[in-house]
Amino acid sequence: MRLTVFLVLWMGSACRSTVEKPDGPAGGSDTPEDSGSGTDVDTGDEPIPDDTGDEPEDDTGEEPVSEDLDGDGHLPPDDCDDADPTVYPGADELCDDLDNDCDGEVDEDPVDPLTWYGDSDGDGFGTDLDTVIACSPPTGYVDVGWSGDCDDDEPTAFPGGSEVCDEVDNDCDGSIDEDAGDAEEWYRDADGDGFGTASEVELSCSPSHGYVDNTDDCDDGQALVFPDATEFCNAQDDDCDGTVDEDFDLGTYYEDADGDGHGNGMVVVVHCTRPSGYVTASDDCDDTEFWANPGLPELCDDDIDNNCDGETDEPGYDHKFYPDADSDGYGSNSTWVLTCSAPPGHVLSRTDCDDGDASVNPGAVEVCNWIDDDCDGVLDDGLPTYPFYEDVDGDGFGVPEVSVMDCARPAGYAHLDTDCNDADRTIHPGAYEMCDGEDDDCDGVIDDDCGSSRILGTYEGASCTSASTSLRETGDFIDVSYNSDGTWNDATGVGFMMGDGAGTYYEACYYGSPWQQVSIEYESGGASYNHTGNYAYGAWSWDTVCGDSLDEGDVKGVIHQWDVADISVTKTEIWETEGSVSRVWFDVDNHGAEITNMRLMFAVDPDHDYGAHGSFSTENDLRDDGEYAQSVGPTGRWTMAYGACDPTKDDLGHTGWSADADAVFSDYEGASSDSTMHWRHTEDLIGAGSTTGFGFLVTVGLTPEDAESTYDDNFPILCAAL
Repeated sequence: MRLTVFLVLWMGSACRSTVEKPDGPAGGSDTPEDSGSGTDVDTGDEPIPDDTGDEPEDDTGEEPVSEDLDGDGHLPPDDCDDADPTVYPGADELCDDLDNDCDGEVDEDPVDPLTWYGDSDGDGFGTDLDTVIACSPPTGYVDVGWSGDCDDDEPTAFPGGSEVCDEVDNDCDGSIDEDAGDAEEWYRDADGDGFGTASEVELSCSPSHGYVDNTDDCDDGQALVFPDATEFCNAQDDDCDGTVDEDFDLGTYYEDADGDGHGNGMVVVVHCTRPSGYVTASDDCDDTEFWANPGLPELCDDDIDNNCDGETDEPGYDHKFYPDADSDGYGSNSTWVLTCSAPPGHVLSRTDCDDGDASVNPGAVEVCNWIDDDCDGVLDDGLPTYPFYEDVDGDGFGVPEVSVMDCARPAGYAHLDTDCNDADRTIHPGAYEMCDGEDDDCDGVIDDDCGSSRILGTYEGASCTSASTSLRETGDFIDVSYNSDGTWNDATGVGFMMGDGAGTYYEACYYGSPWQQVSIEYESGGASYNHTGNYAYGAWSWDTVCGDSLDEGDVKGVIHQWDVADISVTKTEIWETEGSVSRVWFDVDNHGAEITNMRLMFAVDPDHDYGAHGSFSTENDLRDDGEYAQSVGPTGRWTMAYGACDPTKDDLGHTGWSADADAVFSDYEGASSDSTMHWRHTEDLIGAGSTTGFGFLVTVGLTPEDAESTYDDNFPILCAAL
């Protein structure tokens, strides 16, 4: 029955919409009759117009019929745009320039607004610090695709900008003036005389300390040799004009091979001063025989023409002969022997002023050594002198107020007069600027680019030049015996030691640790290699190429290089003697074929602390970031904090003595006999002839909190240098 009613309704509706109604009789009813069935009855009459002007009212009780053309569920007049399905009462207002919710307003409180970024400098990029949420950008704002401006007050700074030398981060990468398009070449000035050479060049916006804008120096190892310097008579080109010792009167000198004071007229030099081994006389008749020259008397029975008169052993006389203890041909007047021929160890001259030094005698050439070499009663006479400046703090830089002229630098003086604080050896040109309210680098600006470390400066100047060296200080001591076979041991044979001699000593920042190990593993040419070196109270097992100590006052260190197979490993360790920070660098030079899967492990055993703190416990990855570990002693919680500068390539903690990639780093809590600190670096590839460098940082503290605080302060400085 319900189905029937539905069909009737559907059909009735269809008839009205498709069948034209016939005109009804005049005067007919203007409304259809109600059949009582709920359906419309067509009487055939048209409705009589209402002359009131109003639309006819439908008194049937039914709603007017209309279509929902846009299918949004709403009919006009409620739907204010029945041709757009996004427009209807209660719809979400969108950013589309339409009145979506039919409230008479367009795009108010939209559900899909955009964030616009302020671009106050007009460079096309906006800043995250000034944002507006709206459908369209206000004037001076850009969309998210052009955000990220790091300085919206500087139109030359925006992401992707070209870096230039203007002390602005033009490309917004966090670095200033790096790889600038207008960077200049600067040249190394190793001797600090203001003139450089092309042997070392850096490309930057401004020169680093020790670099200048010219390549005019002809000897960068001599601070007093540079263009337009004073020319001295010293057998070198002081003023770099290509000529040696010009403008000096020249003399002629003859070789005196036998040292008797008379020269060979056939061997001649012309110079502004007498060279060693040459004399002004050229009358020697035999320059291979000391007892033959025109100044000697004829001696008896020696088969020598002593006086160069062409005759041998003609009748002679007794002479006084004086002892010549240093065998330099000149005797002392302490005693004499009267005879006709020279007794062994005796000579006719008694003019030696120091018969214990063969380099000192009347025939010697005066050299700059604060000694009267030629026995004329005057020290260093006739030698060129240079200005030197008082250097009270011993940092290598003096002050102009106090100077001396000397042939060589006296103790307590420096070549350069550019120190701005001669009472503090940490303050001088080229020092690292610390954030301490001082002009540490003497550039006239306090704390500019501060936050660096003197440790870095020492590392940059480090060179491994000696195969045997030591660094010892008395009193509160630093005792480093660094032998050519690679052994480190102090006077007791225990190992490398530094500190106050009363229990507070430590290797670098590793408390009392004489034991160290370096292991390196790699693959090359289809073969695998594994090499291990071990200090362990005795010889290092690799070939030591060189070892050297580094001394910058309150910053000291050691540098050690080993060769193994086709690679060289250089370890540089630098520490603060009055602080609690140490930095360890490794440089690996590959002299052979390409290397892959290289792993280098460095281990230190802090248990070797002579019982002062007991067995340390290694606690690994305390921050869950792979960057930080620590070893803690049970007595007083004395702590070493150590970390990885590059956690993508470095691991740290305790491994059980292996650099192998399969070795698992773990905590070693409650250590009883083994609590080594391990740090391992991995390098996927080192090309043939290439070098790679890496390192880590160690700090110490009386408590874990102290060590961690110091570590956090120094990490951004020392790790940023890699």
